[in-house]
Amino acid sequence: MYEKILVLTDKKICANKKIVCQQMDRLKNHKQRYLLSIDNATAYILCIIEFQASVPELLYLTHEVRKFYSLPTCIFESNIIEKYPGEKEKLRGKVDILIRRAFDKREFFSLIDYILDLKDKKNLESEEIKLELTDSNNVIQIYPGKRNLYINNTAIRLTKKEFDIFYYLFQKKGDVVSHKELYERVWKREYIHDDTNIMAHIHRLRGKVEKDPKKPKYICNQYGVGYYFGGLFQEALPTL
Repeated sequence: MYEKILVLTDKKICANKKIVCQQMDRLKNHKQRYLLSIDNATAYILCIIEFQASVPELLYLTHEVRKFYSLPTCIFESNIIEKYPGEKEKLRGKVDILIRRAFDKREFFSLIDYILDLKDKKNLESEEIKLELTDSNNVIQIYPGKRNLYINNTAIRLTKKEFDIFYYLFQKKGDVVSHKELYERVWKREYIHDDTNIMAHIHRLRGKVEKDPKKPKYICNQYGVGYYFGGLFQEALPTL
């Protein structure tokens, strides 16, 4: 699967399989606020805001993007509209990349495209990477690139959401993950207290990975707080 860059723009930029553009002039509602339309199934790695906007608008957009994704945002300094000198300092800490140099933006996007090509080649070379965890009685093997999971050499057929839940909790190394964090990381959208949906996926996931779903070893919960990867492996978990 290609990792992509989301570009919020009012210009005609050559979109391709790696660069997805949203035309901002089509996204304003009757109150002149931007309503982003985020494809939650797409693996974005960067958001570039590429149109002229005021500081409050830029702050609003970066906030809206982060409702759906934990990814860096990039802004060109020449696109910032200030009401007074120094107002752009409000963006400090809110925007991850501020491009100050003046250069051909078409060249910039060509460079981004080239970098993504290199990254894709690297991902293809490493997609067979295996994460393995063992104790005296159990072996867990995870292939993140292909979303494959094996427990004691038995393939466990999981849906995308089920795998992402298992893998995210695995990565947290026994830390308790709140319902809000799990929902926003796996569903990639703003948390709306949809705990019934989360619990339904957890129930199905436990039915596939646990010997006794009523006494889970892997997908455990702390009542009223959230879920964590079972204590059976907490000491052995590798740093990912």
